[in-house]
Amino acid sequence: MKAIRFITIVTAALLLSLTASAQRNRNYGNSHYYSDSYSMNNVHVSYNPLTAKYIAKGGTTRTPMTGLSIGWSQLTPISSAMPLLIEYGIDAQASFLMKKNDKRNMFSLNVPVSVLYQVGLPGSSIALMPYAGIDLGYNLFGSRKIAGERLGYFSDLDYTRFLVGAHMGVKLMLGQMFFGLAYQGCFTELAKDIKYTQGQFTIGVFF
Repeated sequence: MKAIRFITIVTAALLLSLTASAQRNRNYGNSHYYSDSYSMNNVHVSYNPLTAKYIAKGGTTRTPMTGLSIGWSQLTPISSAMPLLIEYGIDAQASFLMKKNDKRNMFSLNVPVSVLYQVGLPGSSIALMPYAGIDLGYNLFGSRKIAGERLGYFSDLDYTRFLVGAHMGVKLMLGQMFFGLAYQGCFTELAKDIKYTQGQFTIGVFF
């Protein structure tokens, strides 16, 4: 129920942002975004299927979790001669597992920095933007409850708050809206012999 309320609230906020942005007189329909002298902001919401991998000598154990995130980022041209842009922002993500005898949760902040290349369709507001970059993450809090016993990841267990990772993906821009698909992974360990990877399915709006 909390996840449904989260998605409903964020979707409503995105629709309100889109309505307000549509009343502006700025030409975001130009397919050559990189030639504009101004930066563009966006707000977005993502569904993040996450896998925590415990790597041991006997093999690898994978635990799937669900992640939901909301964020803001800014897209800025790097050069007026090439369709290259840089994007930076911040995302807040809640990750959770809700099994009968295994409940987990984690709340994190992530700062992604990406370089994008725009492939626009001339004469239209449609563009593809493949991108890649790095992630700087910080885990605020989290816990795991098994058989009625709850353990904090950072107070009781030796989990790491600060993580460094990388991502690659693509955005499909349709006017002021965009849809994104990405894959993220960690260079550092969440805990001893534990790393995580996740997909990212995003919808957002520029303003």
